[in-house]
Amino acid sequence: MSIFDLSGRVCVVTGGTQGIGSATAERMAEHGATVVVTSRKQEDAAARAAELNNRYGQGRAVPIAFDLMSRKSGAELIERAMQACGRIDTLMCNAAHIVHGRLQELGPDVDVLGEVLEANVRNYAALTRNVVPIMRDQGGGGIIYVLSTLGFFGSPPFLSYSLAKAALAHMTKVLAVDYGPDNIRVNSLTPGSFATKSKLQTDPDAGRIFVERIPLSRQGQPDEIAGMAVLLASPAGAYATGQNFIFDGGQLLKGNEAAAEGYDAAMGKRPLQDG
Repeated sequence: MSIFDLSGRVCVVTGGTQGIGSATAERMAEHGATVVVTSRKQEDAAARAAELNNRYGQGRAVPIAFDLMSRKSGAELIERAMQACGRIDTLMCNAAHIVHGRLQELGPDVDVLGEVLEANVRNYAALTRNVVPIMRDQGGGGIIYVLSTLGFFGSPPFLSYSLAKAALAHMTKVLAVDYGPDNIRVNSLTPGSFATKSKLQTDPDAGRIFVERIPLSRQGQPDEIAGMAVLLASPAGAYATGQNFIFDGGQLLKGNEAAAEGYDAAMGKRPLQDG
């Protein structure tokens, strides 16, 4: 049996209908897993699940609507996944709530900052808390958080989002220590500039600015990070926990200033003159 075999395992992938989440759902199903595919809209999740079922066999993908903004939706996701599949071996927290804006642009009470942290950190913490007892009873499992290189350098237009991703990076370490004795592994994946449908990747000038600052001289492809998710969900990744795996083409190696310059220029933002 291949050490990358996922046969008999159930993997829940939030935001599994596009980009990195879609590629990961594809590769996990390809390696034998039953994949729970989520999207905010049930019909979108159902469409992606139908594609996977047609390709890998009926019942290999289960569609469930999931709204990252709602903790209730997270609890329902775990409940419905258990009803449909009977177990959960890997939870990949990939969906994200992104809001652009510097501190001076977020309003006098900075409410949006709390909103972004609520969705990306608190709600994922609640989702994790709900799945841990299931994994503990099964004898173990794996949790994967998808971060961003934005959480590792200063890019003012992404203040709230970068704070959330930095918090998830630390939560990865804390929970890895906490749940290690239960054989529950917690790791994170950090993509840099990837070819997805976001504004930063579809705008020609933004793409050029990014590529100029990446040592590999190109953007990443979703499949190039999906493989690591498969590894972490499989027996091959059984001894990895508390780790953050960075996939940025070497972008961060050139320093925070170069990375921030690329993001800021791509967003058309410049430092505020009046503070």
